[in-house]
Amino acid sequence: MKRTMGKKTEGKGGGLGRRLALTGAVAALALAVVVAAGCQPATTAEVTATDTAAQEQALAETGVDGMAVTNFQELSAGDFTDGDGFNGRNMNDGNRGCNSCHADLWTTISGDVAPIQHVLASAAGYGKTYGWTDCTTCHTFNAALGAPRLDTRIHNIHYASATFTDAENGNCWSCHETNADGELVMYDEQKYTAEASGYANAADPSLDNWLRLRGRSNHSANDVVIDNALAINVDLSQPTSDEADMYVANNYVVPELSAEDYTLTVTGVNNERTFTLDVLRALPQTEAVVTQDCFTNASNSVLIGNIPIKGVLLADLIEACGGVADGNTTLTNAGADEWGHSNNIDFLLEQNAMIALEYWGHELTVNQGYPVTFVLPGVSGLMWDKWVVSMDFNTNDPTPNPWMLYDVAGMKRQFQGTICAGWFSPAKDGTEVKVGEAVPVSGYAYLDNYAGHELSQIAFSADYGTTWTTLDVPADFDQKQWTRFEGTWTPDTAGTYILQVKAIDAAGSEQYVPASVIVKVTE
Repeated sequence: MKRTMGKKTEGKGGGLGRRLALTGAVAALALAVVVAAGCQPATTAEVTATDTAAQEQALAETGVDGMAVTNFQELSAGDFTDGDGFNGRNMNDGNRGCNSCHADLWTTISGDVAPIQHVLASAAGYGKTYGWTDCTTCHTFNAALGAPRLDTRIHNIHYASATFTDAENGNCWSCHETNADGELVMYDEQKYTAEASGYANAADPSLDNWLRLRGRSNHSANDVVIDNALAINVDLSQPTSDEADMYVANNYVVPELSAEDYTLTVTGVNNERTFTLDVLRALPQTEAVVTQDCFTNASNSVLIGNIPIKGVLLADLIEACGGVADGNTTLTNAGADEWGHSNNIDFLLEQNAMIALEYWGHELTVNQGYPVTFVLPGVSGLMWDKWVVSMDFNTNDPTPNPWMLYDVAGMKRQFQGTICAGWFSPAKDGTEVKVGEAVPVSGYAYLDNYAGHELSQIAFSADYGTTWTTLDVPADFDQKQWTRFEGTWTPDTAGTYILQVKAIDAAGSEQYVPASVIVKVTE
């Protein structure tokens, strides 16, 4: 962290880069948030008001509220190649999964389902789209502190819709699939597994021979290339995000505080004080780059970004108040939105907690928490308190948040925010490239530091996770920032590729569901 105003430099900057070449096995067994955006049909706005036939055609293509109209009985290979019709007949990917109908679930959820809107970014960042897993991470637990279950609501909405049941011939299999154990699962998850082809042991040599005798040349029944010698070259670095790609999430209430009236009251210190915004700005300022991620950021999701921030270190605020009063071990924040957290003071100081006044070189916006957000580097945005109006140092032991006391290896499949990775390029399933063409690849990996986890490796696979090629994250990388990978991949065989990436911590715990993306390679 770079400190200004004559103060010493602490920590590490975010511009480090490393060239690492990968030539090895890389592939897929997992859940992904990058889902097919589908075709982009014309809208009624693109035809003249007097052209009735064109209007009718446009409505037939877009359906209700801009949805793409599909038909389960008109088979489509979708994001998979389909040279001989196998994938259309057996997978029907083009008519299955949320994004085959809904180009972007943010629009669907915010317009049709949610009575209140808490994720405010109108479009997913980094050129991606919102999908099923972006929602289910929060809407799975059915607990008092969590979001309500969506499964019964989604079933009711779909089966009460003539568009779904009649126009699209929709049914259970439009959204679901069964796995090898006969369990009902989401198609948006199952399509990235070897089981989707009809064989769970896709990389087994005996299966390879069996399929070759029957004219299947890509080691799998559904033309997925099982590539355990994938060549990919990437750099590792820790760049900042483009602000336009950064998500915004609020706890529903969005207070608007004025600079003139704002005050921050600090108690439990030797000299209790009330700071105005001008006085906070006059304190020593520290600059840093830190990653903010939603604690329920799903595998391959976009609720994450690296932010350049500027503000007052908690250590400097304490110094300005004459130190913490004897015996006080806990800091409790309160925001104007009635959201706040308690944490151990020593932990906060170790993490270089900060009173942020600026992001990306400008003062905070209202949705970023203007005028003051309490930033806890290395810890999910769940613990970043916006619109902070009071800070109390006390003797109460902080009640641990049950969401934070996780076991990485054993947490629920959907709960990926604490240990996650994702693809930025290819951004969406079904991206089409040519054999021998250099394909841009990029993405991220990140671990929440709350329970002491540190990102150690990033692993890639293209054979359904049978083999993995790992990259070591340089020891001097800042653990409070994400690690980005960026480079190229040149496929040498035509077919469907399922590329996967996962994050691994220093103790060997890893992302339970790798991030997957489907790429179609043609001659």
